[in-house]
Amino acid sequence: MNGIIHITRVSETGLLPKRISDDIRHYFETLKGKPVEIKIRKCSSKRSTQQNSYIHLMFSIITEALNEQGNTFREEEIKGALKLKFLLIDVYNEATGELLNQRVRDTSELSVGDMSVFIEQCIQWSAERNIIIPPPLIQTEIAL
Repeated sequence: MNGIIHITRVSETGLLPKRISDDIRHYFETLKGKPVEIKIRKCSSKRSTQQNSYIHLMFSIITEALNEQGNTFREEEIKGALKLKFLLIDVYNEATGELLNQRVRDTSELSVGDMSVFIEQCIQWSAERNIIIPPPLIQTEIAL
C-alpha cells in the first residue's frame, strides 16, 4: 500500500469516525520506525463545470473509439464502466466500523482534485487501448 486517503467529516467534538481512526491506526502499525508524511486539509469544492463538460467529451471520444472497433456501447455504459473501475468505495457502518457493502461514487460527489484524478485515470486507461484523449487544458474541435 502506498498510503491512505480518507475524505470524511470531523465531528463537532473534533473526532474522526471510528473506522477512519482505526484505519489510520492500522496503517501506522505497518510504518513503525519509518519516516512518514502527514497531510490534513479541508476538502476542496465540488468538481468544476469545465471538468464536468470535459468528462462528457472524454466519454464520447472513448465510446466512439470503442464502437469503431465493432462494439455497440452507449456513452452511459462507458461512463458506468469507468466509474465502477475507478470510483468504487467501501461503505462502512460509522458506529461499528463494519464493512457493509461497496458503492460507486457519482461524479457529482467528487471534489475538483478527485475529479482530476478520475480524469487522469480514464485518460491512462484509454491510452492503454490506443485511444487518445486530448488533455483537459487544450481546446480541440472534434467532429462527433
